[in-house]
Amino acid sequence: IFQKVKARWPIYVVDAPVVLDVPLATGEHAAVFVLPYPHRTGFVSHGVAKSDVIQAADQALDVIFMDAAGQLTDARKRGRLTLMIAHANITGAVASTGQPQIGMEISISQAHLARLGPILKLFSHIHKPQEIGGAHFIGSICRLSWGEVEAKRFLVAEINADSTYTLESRTIVCPARYHVEGTLTRDDFDW
Repeated sequence: IFQKVKARWPIYVVDAPVVLDVPLATGEHAAVFVLPYPHRTGFVSHGVAKSDVIQAADQALDVIFMDAAGQLTDARKRGRLTLMIAHANITGAVASTGQPQIGMEISISQAHLARLGPILKLFSHIHKPQEIGGAHFIGSICRLSWGEVEAKRFLVAEINADSTYTLESRTIVCPARYHVEGTLTRDDFDW
């Protein structure tokens, strides 16, 4: 439904990896490699055995990143700013609870990321802000579970004509979550 919103600046919704040409308020254009969450079901529905999905996805992502790198290089030659935006896991990411990701979901590797060069790579999916292999997990803007005790933030990015960039992290004040134990009945709450 967001694609149907009529506004000066369109909302892009993608269901497959793509490099978009996006007009900017400055009059410039950006080539944005967009990677939606890679679902296991897509591989399984195409006949890949469940036990082989992670390896098959890694190989597919390698091809996708090679193609995106080529498109972004061509876009830079045409004077476009280049960056990547993704909703995915990166190998080595750590959840808010301190638990490292252990390879049970499709993940982007540092080798995949390196194919794109030193451009801005922004990720969502992991709620804890962190930098891995030149990519930045923005983090969630509020606490969505009790394990999220880290400071919340948003990022301001400035991208230069040569696609180098700077990031400024700005803290968002948000309340902690509390776990309350007790028994709720129709008459009372027993702490």
